[in-house]
Amino acid sequence: MLVVEDIHVNYGPSQVLHGVTLEVNPGEVVAVMGRNGVGKSTLMRSIIGLTPARAGRIAFKGADVTKLPAHKIARLGIGYMPQGRRVFPSLTVREHMQVTAHARPGSPWTFERMLELFPNLGERLEQSGSKLSGGEQTMLAAGRALVANPDLLLMDEPTEGLSPLMVRELGKLVGVLKDTGTPVLLVEQQLAFVLKYADRVYILSKGQVVHHCKPSELADDHDIKARYLGV
Repeated sequence: MLVVEDIHVNYGPSQVLHGVTLEVNPGEVVAVMGRNGVGKSTLMRSIIGLTPARAGRIAFKGADVTKLPAHKIARLGIGYMPQGRRVFPSLTVREHMQVTAHARPGSPWTFERMLELFPNLGERLEQSGSKLSGGEQTMLAAGRALVANPDLLLMDEPTEGLSPLMVRELGKLVGVLKDTGTPVLLVEQQLAFVLKYADRVYILSKGQVVHHCKPSELADDHDIKARYLGV
């Protein structure tokens, strides 16, 4: 589904990613973990085309997307839920959904389905994004990405700043994605969340993949957790 091969990414003269390689297979939830500043969000931005890789290759469904602009990558079927939610303060909830909605025959994510999944948003359809709580903005960011009916969803730090209740609600969403077979690449700091929902885990340190394992193996590896996650 997604193959990232030896990518190198710079911000000006500063190199952030040093040969990162990973893959996401159909139906998988794959997590990327690591301390702050190791390049996790840069990896997501490079996949979606916002910060293009200087070297290496990114392939999606067999097509090379390394040098494509973000809007063309999105049209190929990659959805993006950015860190910090990034909702438009002047747009209403309804308008957010209308901007990205892309129905296809058999598409699982319709406007009505999103309102069933996030009933709070249904009560706030005409409210602007700036008037929503942090948790509601997270649900809106997720809904905005999903109504495009992506073949792969990138989720960058989705639980950041959320209450335990909202984290549980977000977990239900990831569970639904797994049930529908929608693959997810998840950047996440909460170890418990990753251990519960991910199928595989990559750990980044200083812009490189330093460990790759199943969640059950990570749960038992206290040295790796202490060295790279500070747990």
